[in-house]
Amino acid sequence: MSRHTLNLIVAIPLLTAAVAYGRDYNSTWTAASGRVPGNVCPTWLLANTAALETPHLEGDTLVMSTSTYTDIMYYEQSGTAISIPDTLRIEFRMKLVAGGGTGPAYAPFATVFIVAANKGNRLWIGPDEIFLWSADGVKGASASVDTDNDFHTYRIEVVGGTSVSVYYDDAPTLSGAIYTSAAFGLDPTIRFGDCGDSEFGTEKLLLFRHNGYAIDGNYCPCWADPNCDGIRSNLVDVAMTIGVALRGGLSLVDVSCPTERTDVNCSGFTDIIDVVKTIEVAFRAAKPATTYCNPCVY
Repeated sequence: MSRHTLNLIVAIPLLTAAVAYGRDYNSTWTAASGRVPGNVCPTWLLANTAALETPHLEGDTLVMSTSTYTDIMYYEQSGTAISIPDTLRIEFRMKLVAGGGTGPAYAPFATVFIVAANKGNRLWIGPDEIFLWSADGVKGASASVDTDNDFHTYRIEVVGGTSVSVYYDDAPTLSGAIYTSAAFGLDPTIRFGDCGDSEFGTEKLLLFRHNGYAIDGNYCPCWADPNCDGIRSNLVDVAMTIGVALRGGLSLVDVSCPTERTDVNCSGFTDIIDVVKTIEVAFRAAKPATTYCNPCVY
């Protein structure tokens, strides 16, 4: 057997494993994109009750910060946007800056994963400690690791909707289980940030991704086509855009899209500029590709 043949035999399974393991994420946000998670496709919905703080980019990092226990600030994908695979993988890279919780079972940052109705768990990131819950408010498996001196990569794997494994910089670190609680609610959900009223803090994130997204590819199927008839754009779309911009009409948003269907210049709202652009495409032969923005890149 030649050396080249031997190298090929060794390389093929390694490459196959890398593809199967590393490329199955179908929802990825990176700070390097220059956009917050709410401005990417597939999009993340923001919940934020902090009076003075909002998630923002500082250079190539996302900063999330709350200053009181009662504040929440998290991003979420939920409901029809999520389809839990046999092996759910969630990976994120972050650095904790500061913060605390009301007790030992709480920490500044959490990733919540709800895999079925009333079934889930959460990984907490505290000062030099990470841990899961064994029940609501009950601290489960924990490990002492650096969380605040540098950025580290955390990976959660949920197998068969029951067992939970946590990897810290690719090293197996925690083992736990999905547990049952009505507090999780009915919808499959992935959530990250300050997710409750028993913690506060500041963290910096570089990456958050998972392989449980339900929609693959066409994230804005009815954007610039609010009537969703496959024509981008026509008389009905113009009328609907006018209705939203000038008459208080209902604003529609595709579940995976970061902006409403009638916001064709990606300004974050629908106004007279969107009306003019929609008219140009519908009646004046303007090309959507050059007249409209790209809702997934703005």
